[in-house]
Formats: sequence, structure tokens, C-alpha cells
Amino acid sequence: MSSDGLNILIVDDEPPARSKLRRWLSEERDVATIAECADGQEAARLLRTRSFDLAMLDIEMPGMNGFSLIENLQSSDIPPIIFVTAYNQYAVDAFDIQALDYLMKPYDRPRLQQALDRFRSYRHAKKESWPPDGNGRSHPYLSRFVVKTRSRVLLIEPGEVDWIEACGNYVKLHVGPVNHLVRGAIGRIENSLDPARFPRIHRSTIVNLEQIKELLPASHGDYIVVLQDGTKLVMSRTYKDKIRSVLKLPL
Repeated sequence: MSSDGLNILIVDDEPPARSKLRRWLSEERDVATIAECADGQEAARLLRTRSFDLAMLDIEMPGMNGFSLIENLQSSDIPPIIFVTAYNQYAVDAFDIQALDYLMKPYDRPRLQQALDRFRSYRHAKKESWPPDGNGRSHPYLSRFVVKTRSRVLLIEPGEVDWIEACGNYVKLHVGPVNHLVRGAIGRIENSLDPARFPRIHRSTIVNLEQIKELLPASHGDYIVVLQDGTKLVMSRTYKDKIRSVLKLPL
């Protein structure tokens, strides 16, 4: 392993879980150092004094759980997070704070590898986009929507969504012929998505740029946005400059 490899922190109150994770991580070629903590308090002290590329974080721990740990740290002390837990009910909260992945115990080596590959892709993209944008964004854009139903939790990648519609304190994800409701105001959802891929075209509408088929002039400077499936959306003139910048079109 190279001296400039990844520095990873494991936070879990179960020794066997830490041991298994350490063993698998130590076999990764780009992992340089692995530190361990058995509780949130110890992890908080370590994160304030050392720099880590990634934290593998359990949720249910005595004293301070994984979410409390994050709340008690400065944003600059928090590395990218992959949650590792036996409980599925925290998935929505985990992705709300932009966790990179959510591993359910008992997970296997391929599932861990998938999570690590997602982290590596994020890390590469972050390096490619340096310096950060004018908003000083330090967290990755939303990697998936979490839709909780009575019987299951659905993970929907943004690229699967055709367009997004405001519905009060929720947004409606239009995924082909299927719709899903997700809690969150459309402004917050807009800020969590890559504006180069998901521009807002109306106060109540965000569209997946790859789904736009054509733009038709309408009255008062508005446009009709026609999607690949024939859906027609209104683009307000208020958002025309933003779309013009993204598409580089003389609207």
C-alpha cells in the first residue's frame, strides 16, 4: 500500500464487526491506514484531531449514535460517510445528510466493494471539479432519492428521474410512468442536485436535462419544454437565463 493511500476510520461498538471490516479494507490496494473507534465520543475526538478520507460509521451505539456524532462535529471535520448498520429504518435520514452509501449488516464483500467503488468515483469527481464552485460546496450532490413505502425502501438514482414537481412539503418524482412522493421542499431538492443536469425551469418544476427533446416558444417569453416521452412542461421566462447558460442556446 502506498503512503499516500486512503485513510479510513471505522466506528462500531461491535469488535467482530470492526475486525471483519478492517480485514477486508486492509486487502484494498489503495488503503493506507485504518483507525478504529468503539463509540461516538472516541470517534468525535479522533475526527477533530486527524484527517480521514472516509468514515465507515455504525448508527446504533451506546452513548452517542452515528447521527449525534455528525451533529456534534464541525462540517470541516466530517469526511464522506458510509453507514454500516443492522437497522434499515435510518436509510432516509442517512441519505438526507448526503451519506455515500448505506450497508445493511450482514453485508458481504461484493456489497462492500460496491460502496468503496462509489466512494472512489465521488473522490475522483471531487478532484476533477476542484476548486469548488462559488457556493463553496463541500458535499457531493445527491446520489439517490430514498422513497419509503409501507413494505420497502426504494433507492432511485437521479438519472432515472424524468422531472420533479413541487407538491407542498413534498416533491413528486416522475420516473417513466411511475410517480413517487419524497418529503422536501423543491428549493432544498434543487440545491441537492447538480444544476448542470437538473435545472429548475419553473417555480414548481425541475427537469432532467437528458430528457428534453425540444423547446417551443410560448407567450410572454415562456417556453414549452417537450420531453422524450411527449410530456410538456412550462419553462418560465424567469428561469430562461439559467437554461440558456446550461444548454448554451440563444433563447
